[in-house]
Amino acid sequence: MALWDELDRDEPPEEQDSSIGISHAAGVLAEFWVGSLAIWRRSQEPSAEVLVDTYSMALSNIVQDNSSAGRFGREVFARYFHFLLAIDEGWTKKNLLPLFGEESGASDFQVAWSGFLTFGRLTPAAAEHLSDAFLKAVRRIDVELAECREHFVKRYTAMLVTFAKDPVGEWIPPLFSHGRNRDRIVFASHVKFHLREMDEARQREWWNRWLKRYWKNRLQGVPDSLEPDEVGRMLSWLPDLTAVFPEAVSLAICMLKLPIGPLERGYGVIKKVAENDSLVQGYPQEIALLLVHLGRFDSLPLWYGSEELIDKLEQFDLLQNLGQRLAELRVRRGI
Repeated sequence: MALWDELDRDEPPEEQDSSIGISHAAGVLAEFWVGSLAIWRRSQEPSAEVLVDTYSMALSNIVQDNSSAGRFGREVFARYFHFLLAIDEGWTKKNLLPLFGEESGASDFQVAWSGFLTFGRLTPAAAEHLSDAFLKAVRRIDVELAECREHFVKRYTAMLVTFAKDPVGEWIPPLFSHGRNRDRIVFASHVKFHLREMDEARQREWWNRWLKRYWKNRLQGVPDSLEPDEVGRMLSWLPDLTAVFPEAVSLAICMLKLPIGPLERGYGVIKKVAENDSLVQGYPQEIALLLVHLGRFDSLPLWYGSEELIDKLEQFDLLQNLGQRLAELRVRRGI
């Protein structure tokens, strides 16, 4: 720790930004200790579950340092919260977990979340310990978390959809209460990111556990009314909801009947459906009805791929005069 004691602790205010912590000498030294710890742990048989005194003293000394060097060191440790938790849960809960909480000062709160959101991993153990911190930290999204709010919302979404026991009842309300419209858009976009990675069994589990209820609530304006950009992003979920496609299309049509504003972007929904032959072959009626309800929106990007899709749909014996309505749609939209 002799090197740590020699660090400059009188940084000018303009350099005390958490984003430079990783390149600051204090951050480099903290990274060295984490790297050294990883090498030491690999040499243990079986893997160590408690820090030896050398590491415990060194890391604790950095965490307890109230200077700018200490803040940069704490930011680095927050990046490796999952790793340190796996090595010594007791030490990590005592020394790092409070940095993410309500009692943490603004500076430590900011660097802890900045570090974790930049590089930290949401392992099951990390998620379990940080669950309460996430729910309380969202209240500070406009202040200490303003600079990293998009990263925060992405991680909040990952917590909500992967680890939360009650996503709709416990996690959605604080996000909508303290977040802004752009945060809801990030949320909707990141839900799609997760859907893309799922098999159909996982889709059904999601749908039945929370996503269908969330969508139905939004149709009722709970916890808030839908905005056009949200609607566009939620429509983009459809090509990835193959396991529950008819139900999802039904809710999407209900959504399109609401008095929403213009859809400026299409998010590729029509094109991606057109490219999925299994969807077209399996659900031509539902897709045709979806197109008919999309017909009241004029955005050109929304209609990319519509000629290909309508050509495919016209090969089927469509019910409810859908064939005629598609033909009218083709003429009206100049497809």
